[in-house]
Amino acid sequence: MRDLVIITLYKEWNDSYKIIGKERENVKFMSVLACENKFPNKIDVIKDNLRAFYFYLRKFVFFKDKLVLCHGGHWGLLMCLRIFPFFGGDNFHVFLYNFYIHSLGNNLIIRKILCFLLSVPQKCTLIVQSAFEVEYYKCLKPELDVRIVGYCSDISEYKDAVLKDYIFTGGYTNRDYQLMINLALEIPKQKFVFVASRLNSELQVAKIPDNVKVYYDVDTTVFEKFLAEAKLVIIPLKENVGASGQMLCLQAMRNRKVIIYANVSSINYYFEKNAGIPYELGSLDSLVKKVIYALKNMDLLQPMGEKAYDNSLSYTIRNRNELLLKIIDSK
Repeated sequence: MRDLVIITLYKEWNDSYKIIGKERENVKFMSVLACENKFPNKIDVIKDNLRAFYFYLRKFVFFKDKLVLCHGGHWGLLMCLRIFPFFGGDNFHVFLYNFYIHSLGNNLIIRKILCFLLSVPQKCTLIVQSAFEVEYYKCLKPELDVRIVGYCSDISEYKDAVLKDYIFTGGYTNRDYQLMINLALEIPKQKFVFVASRLNSELQVAKIPDNVKVYYDVDTTVFEKFLAEAKLVIIPLKENVGASGQMLCLQAMRNRKVIIYANVSSINYYFEKNAGIPYELGSLDSLVKKVIYALKNMDLLQPMGEKAYDNSLSYTIRNRNELLLKIIDSK
């Protein structure tokens, strides 16, 4: 069995892969950065990938003929492969897991950079989280091997939650908070709680309705408490641009919530068997109708929350690792 190296950007990420080391021989774990996981801004992302590039260069000889599962620092490794075609040797292959760029993929310069970096299809497999991303990368490089493994987590239900009379939404990436503000204006007697990042600039300049409370950059436990105590959760994605919203999905599902979600490929697979209520992306009319329907039928919809919980059990870290190993061992 060929050597497998699992590389994560932060050392603490290695913990979720340890079971692979128990179930497969010849596995080695490495991390690019010694610091703790953080919420990076764009400058941090650039710096981290430059550090990753230097990290891979220093390990140049070590990577010869290895299989590598890379979770973070993807761009640094791709730069090594393109600048130094002999990097890793003839039998080297990397699986870039959790590789996403969100709306940056619409930028022409970014597309050209990706075309350049991904011109190593014999040495690279992309593992993405949605059908949209498969189509996107296949359009850039038809010969590229692109696989899907949905976002997975072992996040558990928040205990001792006291149900309250508000609708919850939260998160940073690709959120349509303006749509949520417009929704609140349409239903002025209903309370809302938004938990966002200060990087969500539209909230900084918008006039917030009286029935909306906005909290910024709260601790994870506080975020989970707000979600768990809501009577309804909305996942308002702004664009169909791939990976975004999955973490909020699983948090809400593990708390057995009735969930209204933007019907896009990055999250709709979680809600098979009518485990949630989809609305048309960007449509205020569609969202208002679905919310009013849910509010009038909360008792009847409680089994939907149970279905959501049951569906979420297919997206655990163990299941993710099993899917990753199948892809890796197919090479």
